[in-house]
Amino acid sequence: MPINLIAWPDEKAERNDYALEIPLLGSLILTHSLNGEVKGLKEVPASERPPVLPVFLAFRVMVGCGILLLAVAFTGLYLRWRGRLYTTRWYQIACMGCVPLGFIATLAGWVVTEVGRQPYVIYGHFRTAEAVSPLATGAVASSMAVAFVLYNCLLLGFFWYAGRLAWRGPMSGLPTHPAVPLATVAAALGQTSPTPEGAK
Repeated sequence: MPINLIAWPDEKAERNDYALEIPLLGSLILTHSLNGEVKGLKEVPASERPPVLPVFLAFRVMVGCGILLLAVAFTGLYLRWRGRLYTTRWYQIACMGCVPLGFIATLAGWVVTEVGRQPYVIYGHFRTAEAVSPLATGAVASSMAVAFVLYNCLLLGFFWYAGRLAWRGPMSGLPTHPAVPLATVAAALGQTSPTPEGAK
């Protein structure tokens, strides 16, 4: 069984278009054997299958975010080893760009889990249609409205606090690698060199 790095699932034709595959890797990951057998969706009745496209894409978004974060982390280790972690401007920008990736990966993983087990809440035992709550529409809508307002207030509070920190700028006592003088770090960030008292 190969693994598809990229593809476009065609649910009606039951195939993947434009697939880029790595032979045998799917069997190795799922069965720990190069010759392991992996049953596909064709083995499952059509009424029991989840929507394919959102699960397929969300899984690759999740894995892609994880690989990118690992690459950034290992790059940081290399720069730290070379004594350039605090002076490499492009790496600082890359780290800022990676801030939302953990959140995106979490949401993508949630889509894989929740959509991937449809039409079941508990796979093979409890279908989603049987799990619908008898709550009134107004009760659900009011709970959603309270949660929406509360979480947006928390978000605004975070923006206010984080914005103040960002506007204030870096502290005068800059952290540094033992091999990198503070004056070098300060010059790279466009600041004057901190005094020995400030460095302490």
